[in-house]
Amino acid sequence: MIKKKATIKDIAKVAKITPAAVSMALKDHPRISKATRINIHKIAKQLNYQPNFLARALVSKKSFTIGVTVPNVTDSFYAELLQGLEDGASEFGFNTIQCSTKNILAKEKSNIDLLRNRGVDGLIIASAENEDPNIKSIIDDGFPLVMVNRRLTGKQYCNVVDYVVPDNLSGADMAMEHLYSLGHRRIGVITGLPNTSTGKERTEGAKRFLKNNGIRIESKLFVNGGWNKETAYSATNKLLKLPDKPTAIFAASDEMALAAREAILDAGLNIPSDIALIGFDNIAPAQYRGIDLSSVGIKTYEMGKAAIKILIEKVERRMSPMVNKVTMKPELFIRKTCGFQAYEYRSVQSIGLKM
Repeated sequence: MIKKKATIKDIAKVAKITPAAVSMALKDHPRISKATRINIHKIAKQLNYQPNFLARALVSKKSFTIGVTVPNVTDSFYAELLQGLEDGASEFGFNTIQCSTKNILAKEKSNIDLLRNRGVDGLIIASAENEDPNIKSIIDDGFPLVMVNRRLTGKQYCNVVDYVVPDNLSGADMAMEHLYSLGHRRIGVITGLPNTSTGKERTEGAKRFLKNNGIRIESKLFVNGGWNKETAYSATNKLLKLPDKPTAIFAASDEMALAAREAILDAGLNIPSDIALIGFDNIAPAQYRGIDLSSVGIKTYEMGKAAIKILIEKVERRMSPMVNKVTMKPELFIRKTCGFQAYEYRSVQSIGLKM
């Protein structure tokens, strides 16, 4: 005999409440008390209730799926971001479909077209360029969209699309300030792609720090690392071959900083005695024993959850049409690659930075 699947009505009968209230409780709607929601989820688990997404989609005319594009799903930063997006979507009863663009506009367009053709309810874009025509097309269509980690910088569109991004200027300032406090005045910078807001702003932040501290900005000390290990490795070698090579390097991402670390070690130099190194993002590999990379970090997982919450509320029209602009505050994580000293440990600890 085929066992009949449990329904919302079955849960309602056990809980002695209406099916409508059960449906709201399963979606964790705030109008239902926390105690009732917990009880309903418990009963649903006991009855082995499985939601009928097809029926739900037919009634609501939604797919309960969010499309996501990132530059590279294998990058540790984006892996953590994607986890935040997926977990956040799950809390609202949604799923995600993830695509990688490799920082190629044509690939981004094909991914967006594919996701929209599959009927996603909205898009999370983490792959955008500063003047991205693909994003402009989505905005012009009025399709639900939230940008995360990157944003548009053009005046026409920068104030009409929701985004959740790091404070890149302050983060770069933190990295440069730390190197400066250790006595470094000749600092090499491995930049991200200048056609992305993260690359542009982190470079601007580094230059702003140098200018504010009376240090001449030398173009040869700013080398594009392309947001990938191979290019960053080559960029580091360019800096190391300078007659007056830098005494420290700030890489605009930890992935590039790890590539810089390999190039420095391959050149027979030591970190930090020969050259100091600091990154940006505070990804998990940066924290491994033996690497101990100093880094500026943001709450990447939380950034993903914040973006998905904004998008789903837009999809379900639970919020006003106002544009959400969320900027995540960075933190400085000091480890061993900058040669941190005991007296400095006390001074930084006293102002609340993470060790």
